[in-house]
Amino acid sequence: SSADFGCNLIDAGSIASRVTGLMEGWRMFAANPFFGVGPGQYGFRHCGDPGLFMHPHNSLIDVLAELGIVGGVLFLGAIVSTYRRILLFRRVESLWSLSYVKLFSLLWVFFLFDSLISQNYYLNLHFYLMTGIILSSNWYTLARLRSAAHE
Repeated sequence: SSADFGCNLIDAGSIASRVTGLMEGWRMFAANPFFGVGPGQYGFRHCGDPGLFMHPHNSLIDVLAELGIVGGVLFLGAIVSTYRRILLFRRVESLWSLSYVKLFSLLWVFFLFDSLISQNYYLNLHFYLMTGIILSSNWYTLARLRSAAHE
């Protein structure tokens, strides 16, 4: 059946299985809009086998299907917060001129887009690593801005 499409490793990478996965993820979200079907339950709900590790190849749809609006708001809030931190880096000329700040910012954007076309939210370690680096670096930036404002 079409609901089972994408439940094996042979067709899991095909375009048709990705489209099916996106539609199935959206269907799960529509049926359970507030809290989703539960963390890690996409594969079970889509394929009927709790051992199958399937996902819709899109972090946002995955979050909405498994965690609902509540998880979606938190996920998008973290993305917006991190993006705002990157913009804060740009306000501090001496920091933005540092190559690693630009590199981390570009990598974060790359991993964000990668998560929207090929990843699931709980194994997107590269994206979370870059998010952590940017957010922790931001504490230093804020302290520097405050000290410059008091001088």
